[in-house]
Amino acid sequence: LFVQLAQNPDRVLQKYFAIILDEAHERHVDVDLSLSLIKSVLAKQTAQLAASGPASEDEAARSFKVVIASATIEG
Repeated sequence: LFVQLAQNPDRVLQKYFAIILDEAHERHVDVDLSLSLIKSVLAKQTAQLAASGPASEDEAARSFKVVIASATIEG
């Protein structure tokens, strides 16, 4: 996914409905770069939606989703 985000972010918007990024608290370079690339993809999508006028409920429901998970349990 990282390579796809770097090479062709438009394709990611077309190919995937959602991205789940787990273990975000571990702060590795790959996590940081992935978050940065995802942010760029979302900014582009937001600009495209704004240019096309108000979104219908169907369009809003189909928009690209990002879930960032970070959990630690100390025992």
